[in-house]
Amino acid sequence: MKLLTLALATILAVAFPYSDPLKPHRTADGFRNNYPHAEKQGFWRWKWDQLRDGLPPNPEGGYRFETANPELAANPSVTWVGHATVLLRVGGLSVHDHLDQDSVGRLAEQAGGSPRFFVPLGLKDWFARRGIYDVVELDWWERRDFKGLDVHFVPVQHWSARTLTDENQTLWGGWVIRHPELSFFFAGDAGYSRDFTDIGAKFGGFDLAAIPIGAYAPRWFMQIMHMDPAEAVRVHKDVKARRSVAIHWGTFANLTDESLYEPPLRLAGAKKEAGLSDDDFFVLKHGETRVLR
Repeated sequence: MKLLTLALATILAVAFPYSDPLKPHRTADGFRNNYPHAEKQGFWRWKWDQLRDGLPPNPEGGYRFETANPELAANPSVTWVGHATVLLRVGGLSVHDHLDQDSVGRLAEQAGGSPRFFVPLGLKDWFARRGIYDVVELDWWERRDFKGLDVHFVPVQHWSARTLTDENQTLWGGWVIRHPELSFFFAGDAGYSRDFTDIGAKFGGFDLAAIPIGAYAPRWFMQIMHMDPAEAVRVHKDVKARRSVAIHWGTFANLTDESLYEPPLRLAGAKKEAGLSDDDFFVLKHGETRVLR
């Protein structure tokens, strides 16, 4: 009886609370992507290869990027903060993405009170442990209204882990913001998948899409979770974006094998091949604002 009780307790302790047999992405073990793809390859093999081959390349004197002063009052507008973080101004509101603990804490403590945080399933508890409670969890394809914004959470291909023991226990995805001034798609951190075609079909296109272009090398390791510039151009077309802004590049050197200078250069070639102009799919300096007309 003691052994049976212990076994039952263990099963209850590891049960995945978001499991739903009616939703294939919510399995008994954790979340999964919508479409089949190759298994995620060895992280430590990649890191060994980096060390062995002296990657990523480090320019003499280090990387130097030109920065710009943001125009935070411009509306509607988009400002690239760095990596996958953009600040969107639409409907007189500010929308700021990426889960960084210090940034979240400062936003929650700002004058006037905490903003409302919209997060994927499984992350509400992360905020609660830090004393932040104005949080709304969403599953893929769910939506909420907020002060004139139509907020949707949509599927993209990736995975999640914040510790060594919680892989795929929280959901990942992209965001759609719809407002009479602007229809916006944020792809976030994602590999290329058929999800983008689904998003384009459901929403019928966007005024602006934020699409990742960097951290794609080596492809044997990165392909399922990070797209390259040619795939980013495919996403621009899949989601039927009128214009797109490049994100997820030029910030963390050890996140990838390619030079941090390389993604915009490869994007330029992919755009030329696809017949896109610099205005169709543009690259911003760190801190630069693009006013959207």
